Amino acid sequence: MKLSELRPCDSCGGPLKGGVFRIVETRFAAVNAREANGTLALTQYFGGGGGAFALAEVMSPTPDAVKVTPKVLEKFFLCMECWCKPVCLAELAEKRADAERDKEG
Repeated sequence: MKLSELRPCDSCGGPLKGGVFRIVETRFAAVNAREANGTLALTQYFGGGGGAFALAEVMSPTPDAVKVTPKVLEKFFLCMECWCKPVCLAELAEKRADAERDKEG
């Protein structure tokens, strides 16, 4: 990441002090019910015990029941002080959208 890509903390608006901060990226994820049901059915077939789920994932023809989009939707910068506090990502997304709108016009 380039220095030009840095910006203030998205939560408090303050600087990212100390040189250490967090970047939180959001993406969409969805469970494919058919593939999940296939793995869960195999789990039951193998007895439903401790190792049954792991075995079912290995034996399932489609073990990846959760699909995650490769595109990052939002990237939030948080200073370490804000990282340790409760943060609402939806509020941060709204603040970022408002700031982008103000910057454009």
